[in-house]
Amino acid sequence: MEDVIENSECCKIPKSNREFWVAKIRRNKERDKEEQRKLAETPIV
Repeated sequence: MEDVIENSECCKIPKSNREFWVAKIRRNKERDKEEQRKLAETPIV
């Protein structure tokens, strides 16, 4: 199931060029998940 990207109380997706912004937010969320996974695997020195 795909994440649904929609407006919330804290942020609004611009009405112009909506497809671009939805794709950008989706990519950012995927990147953030990957970075969090990498950080969780990094040993604390």
